[in-house]
Amino acid sequence: MEVSMLEERLLDSDSNITAQDLLTEIESPYYKSNKYYEVRGAKLVVKEYENFIHRGFKREVLESTKDKSSLELSNLNDNNINNEVNVTNTNSSWSDLSSEECQKQNDMRSSRRRSRQIRGIIDCNINELNKFMTLTMGCIDYKSLIEGLMSKKEDGFLDKDVFSKQELESLCGIKRIQNIEGYLKTKVRNTLGKQLQKFDYVHNKSEGATKRQIRRAVDKELNSLICEANPYSIDDTNRLFDNFRDRLRRGFGDDFSFKYIVVVEFQDNGKVHFHVLCNLPFIDQGDLQLKWGNGKVDIQQVDDKKKIGNYLVKSMKESSQNSKIKGKQLYRTSQGLKRPQEVTREDEIEILEEFIADKTPVYTKEFKAESKFGKSYRMKIYELKSNHLYNMINYYRNYTVKSLVHYAKQKKIDSIDKKLIWSARQHYLGNLKCGVEKLQNQDLFSNINLKKIA
Repeated sequence: MEVSMLEERLLDSDSNITAQDLLTEIESPYYKSNKYYEVRGAKLVVKEYENFIHRGFKREVLESTKDKSSLELSNLNDNNINNEVNVTNTNSSWSDLSSEECQKQNDMRSSRRRSRQIRGIIDCNINELNKFMTLTMGCIDYKSLIEGLMSKKEDGFLDKDVFSKQELESLCGIKRIQNIEGYLKTKVRNTLGKQLQKFDYVHNKSEGATKRQIRRAVDKELNSLICEANPYSIDDTNRLFDNFRDRLRRGFGDDFSFKYIVVVEFQDNGKVHFHVLCNLPFIDQGDLQLKWGNGKVDIQQVDDKKKIGNYLVKSMKESSQNSKIKGKQLYRTSQGLKRPQEVTREDEIEILEEFIADKTPVYTKEFKAESKFGKSYRMKIYELKSNHLYNMINYYRNYTVKSLVHYAKQKKIDSIDKKLIWSARQHYLGNLKCGVEKLQNQDLFSNINLKKIA
């Protein structure tokens, strides 16, 4: 990889590319392993597969290659090559499946991948993302708002004869109370304002306010219950969320970085609504309602970290069955969130195995492959006392990439060659081993001395 390109991608603050991604791309040779480690904050997930998992190569190359000797893969013996041939033969049997079966297999794999990704992101950021919001899309106009309240007479809302049929028809398509003409504007304001109990917020917000100021405040609150866009469209509602996000950032100033995970879900009536796990500081419920401005909003403190992850995964699985979501994103995340640190190479795994040698997993389960295309494995989850291991791996990987760039620029090297990559990796492994040993002795992460690339 070119040094200039590596530096540009590393410094790109608008990208989710991590040092882990860059190291994988730089090294890129073929390797295999039957173990997979993933460090998620204060959690370590270990997967032990029955067979080797092949990484760092494109499967199409193997499919199109019949001559074993033409495989330009390093560190392969005869047994490795036979394994490659078996992978090729197994993968080619996809052509024996019907299109429906192929689609089902792909959907299952996508669902598992999304679940794993969002659980990993939540585990890495749960200490910071301590608020849970639900953003519900409002009615399409004042007519539908009033009709909805009339249909809830048993809950103590509006009587069916409060508004005539002619009055309701005149409210069709109106999204702002200011556009209602004549006496009907006052009737809507007074009736809905009292029934929805909005005056408490207005009086608390502005004591001594004039009647005109109170009317304006009530109008804003009523308008916030109407959705400005199509509440059944994912694209339209995504734009509404983007506007809401921008209003929050402006409201809290430049020093506030709004971080979030937002999951799309569908109500029984077909409307979209969002579940948002975020780091929002304290804000008055009324102010939050006005900033959303397209329906109702609810916000709660996250008390059960495990429960919130399970809930979001369940919401994604349910939403994935909806035909509207095809080709759309089920969840989105903000920039700057921590990502799980994947450890798949044997030299790194050996170091981490020493770290957990005397620890007992809190969760162990055998997973059998659901089809001939899957992999059976055993999963173990270790709960760590702190995020020190995660922070250390993340720090060393960033340090390694930055050191590569610095050394190459100092020596006026235009591209990263294999020799330099190998040297950097050896120093990275030395740092990692030294750091793990210090963590085992309960030393502070900040006291670890770094080895520099010579």
